[in-house]
Amino acid sequence: MNPTQAQRRLLTVLENARGRWVPMRWLDTTPLLHEDDFPVIPSLIENGWAAHKLRSIQITAAGVSALSEIRGETRSER
Repeated sequence: MNPTQAQRRLLTVLENARGRWVPMRWLDTTPLLHEDDFPVIPSLIENGWAAHKLRSIQITAAGVSALSEIRGETRSER
C-alpha cells in the first residue's frame, strides 16, 4: 500500500469516528497524520499538550479539533 492509499484509508477511519473519542496513543503512533490534514495536533504539542498528557481527542465535524481528557481527570471532574 503506498502512502497515499494508506492516508486515504486513515482519513476514512477518522471520518467514520466523527463525534467519538479516539485514543491519543492510536493517533500518536500513526505516521500518516500530517500537519496540513490535522493542524491541531502540532499546535497542541507546541503549547505543551504533549501526547503523553492526553488520553484521547475527539473527532468533530471540522476534523480533529478538540482537546481531550487530561490523564487522571474523570468525567465527573469536568
